Amino acid sequence: MAVSKNDNPWEGGSTATAMKPGPLAPSVGNKSSGGLDVNVRKVIRVWPLAVLGGLLGLGVAWLMLRYAVPIYQASMQMSLKDDLVSTAVVPNGTFAIRDPFNDKVDMLQSPTVALRVVRKLGLQYGAVSKGQLKNKDLYGDVAWRVLNEKNYDRDFSFDIKPNSGNGFSWRRGNQSGNASWGIPFMMGADSVVVQTNTRQSPETEIVCTHYHLWNLARSTASRLAITPQARSSTITVSITDEVPQRATDILGELSDAFDQTQIESKNQSLRQSIGFIQDRLDPLEEELDSIENQIVYFKSSHKLVGAEEATSSFLAKTNPLDAELAEIEFQFELLKLLQRYINDPATKDENLSLVGLNDAYLQGLVEIFQRLRIERDKMAIGATPNNQRLKSLDLELQTAKDNIDVQINNYRRVLNLRQANAANRLNELNRQLLNAPANERELLAMERQRKIKQDLYVLFLERKEEAAITLAGTTSQTSVLSPPTAGGPISPKRTQLYAIGFGLGLLLPFAFAFIRELMDHSITSKKQIQTITGAPVLGIVDLASDRKENTLIVDQNDRSAVAEQIRSIRANLNFYAEEGKTLFIMVTSSFSGEGKTFISANLARTFSMQQLKVALIEFDMRKPKLAKNLGLSPKIGLSGALLGQYSFDSIIIPDALTPSMHLFPTGTVPPNPSELMAGARMKQFKQYLDDNYDVVVMDTPPMGLVSDAQLLTPWSDVTLLVVRYAFTPKEQLQEVNEWYRSGILGKMAIIFNGVKTSGYSGYKYSPYYYKHRYGSDYYVEDKRRKHPLSFLGFGKRKP
Repeated sequence: MAVSKNDNPWEGGSTATAMKPGPLAPSVGNKSSGGLDVNVRKVIRVWPLAVLGGLLGLGVAWLMLRYAVPIYQASMQMSLKDDLVSTAVVPNGTFAIRDPFNDKVDMLQSPTVALRVVRKLGLQYGAVSKGQLKNKDLYGDVAWRVLNEKNYDRDFSFDIKPNSGNGFSWRRGNQSGNASWGIPFMMGADSVVVQTNTRQSPETEIVCTHYHLWNLARSTASRLAITPQARSSTITVSITDEVPQRATDILGELSDAFDQTQIESKNQSLRQSIGFIQDRLDPLEEELDSIENQIVYFKSSHKLVGAEEATSSFLAKTNPLDAELAEIEFQFELLKLLQRYINDPATKDENLSLVGLNDAYLQGLVEIFQRLRIERDKMAIGATPNNQRLKSLDLELQTAKDNIDVQINNYRRVLNLRQANAANRLNELNRQLLNAPANERELLAMERQRKIKQDLYVLFLERKEEAAITLAGTTSQTSVLSPPTAGGPISPKRTQLYAIGFGLGLLLPFAFAFIRELMDHSITSKKQIQTITGAPVLGIVDLASDRKENTLIVDQNDRSAVAEQIRSIRANLNFYAEEGKTLFIMVTSSFSGEGKTFISANLARTFSMQQLKVALIEFDMRKPKLAKNLGLSPKIGLSGALLGQYSFDSIIIPDALTPSMHLFPTGTVPPNPSELMAGARMKQFKQYLDDNYDVVVMDTPPMGLVSDAQLLTPWSDVTLLVVRYAFTPKEQLQEVNEWYRSGILGKMAIIFNGVKTSGYSGYKYSPYYYKHRYGSDYYVEDKRRKHPLSFLGFGKRKP
């Protein structure tokens, strides 16, 4: 066979290496296939779909904005005058600071204050008009209430539908009826009135709902945001709501509700103190009258005249000490009352008095405890034991109680020291009195007792007057610096939502393509082949649009890209030929479906078009497809010839286009292909081929499935292993690399078959794509009409 010796035209490796690879050729270029293997250009190819996704994202964002409920924010500025900051020792031995300013902020944001606002504005009575996709809040347009409401705190709702007149129809469960706007009507046991400021269309159905008061109060308080100003007592209070007027109304009532809560809290303590003092003034007055009567009787009966000077001198010394001891006893009494109050939940707030308690820090702790206990008791009415806010209040109450216990003990120790000091000085004066006559001593004792009762009586009167004056002048220390105002909607944010919609729509196709590329374990580029295996890539064959219908697509006048690529492989195979010898080419694959039969048939025809005698042998005797794909159904074939039943000449089927190409079909499928191919007739067949043909193309079974191909390795001058684009797994190519390294297939080269240059999976933007594109003048392409979405892989025949 005479062949031309051209330069090596395929990429990878030197000419010498490609022509004369040894039986144990090194794994040139073999690298690990681990790590990320993502073709970025293929990911970028989905940009038309990404643009479409971005536009769809904008559409979705528009729909969301069209039917989203806008949220508004109203805000105002308030001034909270702070009190003195107190410091005391807490249980862990450190110093804790009580900040009255923060106490007021906490109270302003508490559900207790929010409950006043809810009741004042009637927020528990809600009304919305039903829409197809969203409802409209009718605050300010429709108002209703239950007239006989008394401790009415449960959820319920009813529907009303305005009619063309001045009325409406209503329905609540199984109950229904008709009523007029602004006129009370009975709904079961409830007397209800509904008023409207706008005339609703007859088709608009309205849902009226009564909300649980405490749940609504907690929800309202949670929407309040308070921002204090640095180094001042000014705060900014804001709230969000879907109705701006309701937001401003809530803030407008919030300051009044906060003032009333503070005033009532102070007045309650003052009234308790006045009652506590009055309860002690009445018995003191009786005791004082009794002692004065005893003194008068004692003086007259013992004719003690002129003792006033001695009595005055003695009392002048003892009175301050007696007053101090009386004050200490009063403080002890208050501490006992306070300790009973915090330790016994059954003790009522009206039984507690703080007027006269000289420890300011202890007073502040008790006020915090009172506020927490009131809030906890109110919440416990409608909340379950597992309510998180209730548990939180219980924890805060326990902490406040512990702090009060510690401060009571600290204050009691201080009082004990003062009491012991005053008692010691008084005992010294009493010892001096022992030298006086008995009548004078008894009179002095009675005068002293009267003075003690009198001073205590005056003390209580002063405390009572102080409390009364304070009660009369109790005012709030808060003021609104700027009235509540509401601006435009703060949510949803149109620009941000459009940006997110467009961005997500734009990125999702790229993300899908990236993940698909990341999870694709098939071979999709020549670079991957060269990375995994050192075997040279002899040629690349595009995916032919009509290869499924026609196995033989190459003819004399065919100038398609696929035909030229197969001709290029034919030229490359000349480097494996030896002058005067038959060139044996074995075509195999790692497993079925990679296109070895297609490559075998068309490669054989290209050789025959050079006026060479070519034998195309169907050695895949287990699953023969070559003759069938060529449209032939031979009754006899190679299996019978190898058994000696037929001569080799008798089974030949010449090619209709190029008679110099002879097909040797399998014929009847034998039961023992491997034994048949290892028989004695195979040597005769080899000799027959050497004597009669220039090129022999052998279509063999997949190398990775059966061992038949290995039996033909001694025959072959080169083994072409077909790797299918987007079909052959990367893991399988690792095994191919082992075959190449071990040399079990002799001289081996790879054909990269079925490469797509269009669609998502296309091998676009590769050097071969540009060769195909810019060399189009040398090719005759398929002129059939393309699918309009062919760039995404639609309308393509499966290989």
